[in-house]
Amino acid sequence: MKHQKSLSFIFLATLLAASTLLAEWFAGEVEPSSPMQTHADISTSKWIVDANQAKKMIDDGALVIDARATPLKLKSSSPPGSISLLWHDLSRTAMSEKGIPLSFAVGIRKLSLLGVNDSSPVVVLGDWENGWGEDGRVVWALRRWGHANAVMINGGLSALEKVGMPVKTHNQVAAPFTGADVPALQASIQEVKHKIGQPDVVFLDVRETREYAGQTPYGEDRGGHLPGAINIWFKSFLKSDGSLKSRGEITHLLSEHGISDQNEIIVYCSGGFRSAWVMAILHDYGYQVKNYAGSMWQWSDRNFVRYPLAVATQGLYR
Repeated sequence: MKHQKSLSFIFLATLLAASTLLAEWFAGEVEPSSPMQTHADISTSKWIVDANQAKKMIDDGALVIDARATPLKLKSSSPPGSISLLWHDLSRTAMSEKGIPLSFAVGIRKLSLLGVNDSSPVVVLGDWENGWGEDGRVVWALRRWGHANAVMINGGLSALEKVGMPVKTHNQVAAPFTGADVPALQASIQEVKHKIGQPDVVFLDVRETREYAGQTPYGEDRGGHLPGAINIWFKSFLKSDGSLKSRGEITHLLSEHGISDQNEIIVYCSGGFRSAWVMAILHDYGYQVKNYAGSMWQWSDRNFVRYPLAVATQGLYR
């Protein structure tokens, strides 16, 4: 009888552990095993091109994705043959998980249905003056799933309009997008939790000052910022004309906040879209950088003891 009770206890404990692991996997706190490792060029090639380069890519047959958060009826300004895709179409639906990308298998299947394939370059359009970095998030998702030639335009769609809108419609290649899982581009919640307080790691909060200080205008369960995080608003990386600041200007901006190219930088925002856009910039300027896709929507939904937040105005944790 005692032996039977012992076996029952072991079975229940194993079942509980498996259930917990499964719940954490669905919550994005345990990374699934990678079906394929990335080629080096997926993470090292440039993520941002100038408008002339983008125009040539499109004229040569690149797929164009319009990632602007604008009603479709207002998107007549995008090139013929463009595909409309919002960043959250590639993310989970629950508010607390909305920043977490879809699983690898679901993501590449969804992109394949839109016409993305392994051979055709992808140019993603965004609104750099009024947007929230949506194009950066879509490029990040494509790279995260192994597309080695997905780019956004320095200055966004308005920069492309200045050099002349391409007129060639994309010739869709009848081929699937097989991709590759590239976990090195994403910081998981477990990695973030583990690295808080490490001297060589910088957490870069690219939200508004009011968000960093503790306000929750975009649906976070709790307000504040990751302990020790540095706040630089994402639009601080732009010039007044909406184009990207030079490497020297951005190096100076970061150094003013104590950040150098010797640091590992983990960028976050509310849901991983502004941070993905900043990650693309820092990547192209040679920084060691990852995007925390779950960001505040995920972190603030967790237990405040295990996942603390600092409140700048009070110097407290909650």
